Amino acid sequence: MHEEIQMAAAHPLDILSDDEIKRAVTVIRFHFTQTLRAPETRFCQLGLNEPSKQQVAEYEQAKEADPNGVDCERQAFAIVLDRMAETTFEVVVSLNPVGFERILSCIHIPGVQPNLLQEEYAMCEELIRTDPKVVAALRRRGITDLSLVMIDVWTGFLSDPKKRTGHPLLYLRSFKDANGYSRPIEGIQIDVDLNKMKIIEVRELFHVPIPPPDSIGDNWRNLPERSGLKPLSIVQPEGVSYKVNGHHVSWQNWEFRVGFNQWEGLVLYQISYEDKGKKRPILYRASVAEMVVPYGDPRHPNYLKNAFDAGEDGLGRNAHSLELGCDCLGSIYYFDAHLCDSKGNPMVIKKAICLHEEDYGLLWKHKDWRSGVWEARRSRRLVVSFFTTVANYDYGFFWYFSLDGTIKAEAKLTGVLSTSAIRDGERPQGYGTMIGPNLYAPIHQHFFTVRLDFQVDGVNNSVQEVNVKRPDPNEHNPYKSAFYYTTSTFYTEEQAQRNISAARFWRIINPSTFNRNGEPCGWRLIPGPTPIPFALPESKVIQRANYLKNSLWVTPFDPKEKYPGGDYLVQKELNDGLAEWTQANRNIYNTDIVVWYTFGITHVVRAEDWPVMPMEYCSFSLKPDNFFDYSPAMDVPKPGKTAECCQVNMPPLNTPQDQPIPATVAATSDNNNHHHHHEETNKTSLQAKL
Repeated sequence: MHEEIQMAAAHPLDILSDDEIKRAVTVIRFHFTQTLRAPETRFCQLGLNEPSKQQVAEYEQAKEADPNGVDCERQAFAIVLDRMAETTFEVVVSLNPVGFERILSCIHIPGVQPNLLQEEYAMCEELIRTDPKVVAALRRRGITDLSLVMIDVWTGFLSDPKKRTGHPLLYLRSFKDANGYSRPIEGIQIDVDLNKMKIIEVRELFHVPIPPPDSIGDNWRNLPERSGLKPLSIVQPEGVSYKVNGHHVSWQNWEFRVGFNQWEGLVLYQISYEDKGKKRPILYRASVAEMVVPYGDPRHPNYLKNAFDAGEDGLGRNAHSLELGCDCLGSIYYFDAHLCDSKGNPMVIKKAICLHEEDYGLLWKHKDWRSGVWEARRSRRLVVSFFTTVANYDYGFFWYFSLDGTIKAEAKLTGVLSTSAIRDGERPQGYGTMIGPNLYAPIHQHFFTVRLDFQVDGVNNSVQEVNVKRPDPNEHNPYKSAFYYTTSTFYTEEQAQRNISAARFWRIINPSTFNRNGEPCGWRLIPGPTPIPFALPESKVIQRANYLKNSLWVTPFDPKEKYPGGDYLVQKELNDGLAEWTQANRNIYNTDIVVWYTFGITHVVRAEDWPVMPMEYCSFSLKPDNFFDYSPAMDVPKPGKTAECCQVNMPPLNTPQDQPIPATVAATSDNNNHHHHHEETNKTSLQAKL
């Protein structure tokens, strides 16, 4: 595998290196100390300031003409919090040439709160454990060992945006390593000023007994294990089929670049497909731009739970270092993530991004029943993924590239439920599900919004909606079984504010390129599970995430429009985001466009989701729609040319000779006997093995 891996010089879209982060921090610190006299600065974000599309194109053209004579422009973008003055700044730093770094801009952004910091979580925990009012309230509940108190800090989204506020939720561990979520401490309302790191108010609203210790919930790491699972090995003895050059990946006609940042985590750039020797662009940039988790239980403290896990916390900042054999199975290539902590130190997450191939069943198959001739091809796909933990939940984000041209994006949800205590004899009454003694998990939703900057055969694209319909009663339908599809094109942002419906999908086309049948070349966005928000439009939840009222939005490309809910979501008050931008009702026909799509799940909890939730999946697909002249999967080699034949499951060694071969073996041998109708040698060889 290693001969396929090469290191390349920095590309304009590459992740910032540790050295670049250090140089950017040095310049920013000097600027704030000398100019603003702000010694208590905190780096809420620091990463690549993405260059314009034109700059990237000019660099790549120059690099192609002279591979050794071109340096790319590198810039860093930072959001800096002055804790003493309680002010927020956006800073752009030029990073080259080395030794001549400089501030390009430093802008004060009034009335906003940037994302929470990991140090704020830690400091808040220490504050809670030592505050006399909190200690007294816990003592009244019989809690004296505060080392067993677990604290989750949620943003104060109902608070004054001028004050940086947190609302800690408290839990009691039965012992040091126990699952804290099995024993919530209810009824204590705590408001914390996160800038001054002091408690504003402690109120005891009500008292609910703490759930008793639970042998299932507390001991989730040490429950008895089943037996009988044999090792499952994924091997590629001849190496992998992909190539990595720096952050550039190529595999089976696909090409893309891998990026990573604190807000979105994994970002894919410049996705293209080589068709008949021509590299055809599809997406310039793709990412999960936001994730919202609103809870439906109106009781305290669950009505306070409304998380923007990307914008308030950071999908990338909370990413895992992945482990071979656990997170990823097979021949794996890993990318490290280079970020910055709140004090400006480089923070490296080793093996944050996983790249590998996996088998995906049959790609296509057909048998001519008249002649008995048949052909089949196996499918495989390239997987790019990362995992992140935000408080109790763990999320995996996966992008799949297939041999038939399909791109699939998938969110995987696991981890531990956010829980509440309930009194003896009470039930959550539909607002939750009982999962243990005096313990329930409230109903909630997960919304994932992707930002898809399309570039189908070039910059100028349009979006169409396709609906399948029945004929009207007065139309010709003699057998009452007719149905057909209609296509409508969106010309303005208002027209493109759409929701899902039966048999509806959207098509992103280039109006200027056509396949051999005269159809405009495009890509089909096939919706997956797409919940509707149940919170009312006037709720604070929807006011913050007003873009959830539509499953689909389309906007003209604007580099400033990065996130669907806006740039600052902690205690958000500013009217920005998709619902605000699209009021201009701009043109989206035959121009550079961005498609925003939201998918997700409504989680009515089951007892089986406890103590650690089995993986839940939700996804959507992008499929070529008249982009090719015919199926791009037709040139995939026959089985046997890309891998060894499948192993036949032989009967156990102690099976008597006169017993029939088990059904699984018989079925396997029959399938393999007919693997290639025209290759008698395969049939003879397999019979010899049996």
